[in-house]
Amino acid sequence: MQPSVRRELMDEINWNDRLIGIKGSRGVGKTTFLLDYAREYFGADNKKCLYVNLNHFYFTARTLVDFADEFQRNGGEVLLIDQVFKYSDWSKELRYCYDHFPNLRIVFSGSSVMRLKEENPDLAGKVVSYNLRGFSFREFLNMMTGNNFPSYSFAELIQHHRQIAEDISNQVNPLDYFQDYMHHGFYPFFREKRNFSENLLKTMNMMLEVDVLYIKQIEQSYLPKLRKLLYLLAVYGPGSPNVSQLSKEIETSRATVMNYIKYLADARLVNILYPRGESFPKKPSKVYLYNSNLMYPICPVEEVNKNVARESFFFNQLQKDNEVNAGIKNAHFLVNQSYHFRIEDNMKFNIHEIIFRLHLEKQSYDKAVNDIKNVFNLMRIQFQRVQEAMRQIRRNALSYSVDEYEEVLVGNLNTITDTKKKFQEYKTVIQERVKDLEEENINIRKLSKKEQQDLNNLRVIEEYLTRVLDEHQKILNSHFDLKILYTEELERLSQARLIQRFSMRRDLYDKVLKQADTLENMDMFLRPLFNRNPEKIYNLNKAFSYEKSVNAGMEKDTEEEVDFDEEAFRREKEEKLQKKLLVYEKSLQYLLEKASVTGEVSLGQLKDRLDIYPEEKEIFIPNVDVFKEIMVELIRNRTIDIATLKKERREYIQEQPDGFQLNEMILKLVEEQPENNDITSIEVERLENEEAITFSEIKDEENRRKTIRCSNVLIRLFRK
Repeated sequence: MQPSVRRELMDEINWNDRLIGIKGSRGVGKTTFLLDYAREYFGADNKKCLYVNLNHFYFTARTLVDFADEFQRNGGEVLLIDQVFKYSDWSKELRYCYDHFPNLRIVFSGSSVMRLKEENPDLAGKVVSYNLRGFSFREFLNMMTGNNFPSYSFAELIQHHRQIAEDISNQVNPLDYFQDYMHHGFYPFFREKRNFSENLLKTMNMMLEVDVLYIKQIEQSYLPKLRKLLYLLAVYGPGSPNVSQLSKEIETSRATVMNYIKYLADARLVNILYPRGESFPKKPSKVYLYNSNLMYPICPVEEVNKNVARESFFFNQLQKDNEVNAGIKNAHFLVNQSYHFRIEDNMKFNIHEIIFRLHLEKQSYDKAVNDIKNVFNLMRIQFQRVQEAMRQIRRNALSYSVDEYEEVLVGNLNTITDTKKKFQEYKTVIQERVKDLEEENINIRKLSKKEQQDLNNLRVIEEYLTRVLDEHQKILNSHFDLKILYTEELERLSQARLIQRFSMRRDLYDKVLKQADTLENMDMFLRPLFNRNPEKIYNLNKAFSYEKSVNAGMEKDTEEEVDFDEEAFRREKEEKLQKKLLVYEKSLQYLLEKASVTGEVSLGQLKDRLDIYPEEKEIFIPNVDVFKEIMVELIRNRTIDIATLKKERREYIQEQPDGFQLNEMILKLVEEQPENNDITSIEVERLENEEAITFSEIKDEENRRKTIRCSNVLIRLFRK
């Protein structure tokens, strides 16, 4: 059986070397890697290559040297040794095998904590070591999609990123798999039929108990301190670690804390980010968890900082073949001493926008529909984030940091500046394409099925582009509101600190007790506490001023007195909206009921029925505007798929409707009315060759009687 994912390290190793060490953290697949090598290079039944685990009880009674000697005398060529650190004197015996069995090649695996050359002088100059990492996002994407995307160097990505992005997005949307990778894609054992989080927690504890304590020969009693330190580093985030505070928390010295952080880094539990030119034992700039997967078992999902997770992902992916240091000013990272990177909060938005543009260029409109929906969803999230920031500021401006304020502010400005013009241009292009297709359909020829689907998708894209641009404006408005609110709240708090306060005991009671006659001045002391009416002074000029009539004065007063109840107004507005929507709902429900009888119904058939039962006319056609809006929306949509509507409601943030929304109301009628529960889709067809239908004596909103003349339309229901 061939391995599902061929690790890139397989081609990086020079397998002709006589002593090869494969290091890696627990759970990254070292054992599988050794077995894959045996399978690929020797086959399942070739006895020239042998895999052994030194943790087997067999090696408690027999030495590795004796075993290797017997193996090579029987024709063995390659010995694959797993769990080498569980065997005492393993380095000395490997050195003996290297010196005395020249025809034997040995490949062994060990923990990432092991320092093969520094701590094992027997192997110095003999062993060639490699690091096996967890799945890269590329490997995860290949495994999940069945593709074979090649790896690219950092220099290639910098130079050809646009072409690389186009090549990948033409085959798959990487963002569909990105969050899964962030949650569980780094460790290969996610494919096992076990609870991943529980399995990862066990692996993390094994890293501490075995890879750190056992190999570093640290007493078991220090394990709780290591576990607590890892937890605190995860919870506090990737800021510069407060070594003094951490030493108090875990009750140990500052030097020990730094050593523990280094042990956690060796075990591939954390990543240490240093300024350029610095390294251990200097204080790091930031400490990240080694990969984003480790964040989720430690912190609740809702508390995981998504931007921190993306920073951790960036650091993890680039550190393999690049020098990564702390950035300066607003940058998070400095790569290869030349490139500064900042992981923006709207990174996901920008990627979706790029993919949307690529799909438009390729005329893959069905894919572009999902892209623009994702863009709109992210815009809504951005707007909601600003609203949440404003709520926090109103509660307590001092609890909202300047860094948080700047992050939201800069993020909004970047989003608006970089994308609004682009989406306006997209909308113009889409509108022109829609116009071309519609004109071709009317004047030249009937569109093919593919062209009709493209037209429908383009209309959906146009609608969502309009909504995206509306969200842009909302974000812009909220950006200024946030700025004004934060400034005013800080000014108010600053002024409050300048208010002079008095002590009642010191400035009043004590003085009164010492000298009772001070009570005469009590009025002066208490005056600021009360709103006293000003003293009335006769103004002589009033005697010579023009005197208005009493009635005129009363009229003026009446005009100026306004009692406005905001809550009552809002409630009244909501009641009016609900009454209006109920009219639409009754009309649509009537239409569905009549179509349910035979599975379809036309306006012509409904006209014949209304002539017989005129009392039903006000239900189906309550007024001109309602009927017109319903029919236009039905004809425009043509096909209404109930499953698609439910999916959109689950996956995308929807605006609260402030008017009639056909899809929303159809979905409501299907879900809330038992007789409609089995409807799967609704098709609307304009009957071009039939006579127009006329409805007379229909009221408009001003209660005037009018006649409606419209094309005959067929409404067809499909059920389970």
